[in-house]
Amino acid sequence: MSVHNFLREFIEGSLFNDLETMQHAKPLDPTAQWGHLAYPIVMTCSAGIEVLGVLTSEEDPSRSKANFCHYWRTYLYPDPGPKREAAEAVYVLARCGITHSFAAKLPSVEKGTGRHLIHQNGVLIIDCLQLAEDFKRSYRDHIQPIALGTFAGTVTAETMNKQLKRLIVIGLKQIGEHQEAIERLDVVITDGRDAALEVPVTESLARASTDFPTKPSK
Repeated sequence: MSVHNFLREFIEGSLFNDLETMQHAKPLDPTAQWGHLAYPIVMTCSAGIEVLGVLTSEEDPSRSKANFCHYWRTYLYPDPGPKREAAEAVYVLARCGITHSFAAKLPSVEKGTGRHLIHQNGVLIIDCLQLAEDFKRSYRDHIQPIALGTFAGTVTAETMNKQLKRLIVIGLKQIGEHQEAIERLDVVITDGRDAALEVPVTESLARASTDFPTKPSK
């Protein structure tokens, strides 16, 4: 799997379409305070920011904060100023707060208010819709051209392919560590329609880890 195909399937396909669905979702009760999916939108954006931070740097993929902050400062909000410098604060207070306890550590996460990366009485405010749109814009403006080989810079499609391979190798190792527990679970009984599931994930990833062209596929 080349990075071009990875981005097309997992970022442009899965992640962006999940974001689109959540951006338009509304709670069943229109008067409800909760149920607007603001936290899941921030979490999905954070996952995208982090993985693209891995692919566009030479950092260890396990260095979560470094990769998040790298993408935030280099591609998401590259202009010098308070938004760029808020990278670590957003990572620690919003990204980690939601991930580990489903509670942002003080930031107010809103949806569609237009109040984004500002503060009120010292409380950080994030508009999840604006974050999602800014993330998609940064991908279109910076990452797509790199993956397609139309951007001349220090980061290239080859750089991204190398980092993707590192991610896959880590994934294979982690799958192996938990394979015994997985295989103790009930087995899916298929009728032929789930043919994709019949190929072991370890075999699929192993095949992908050896298939990295230096140039993106057309």
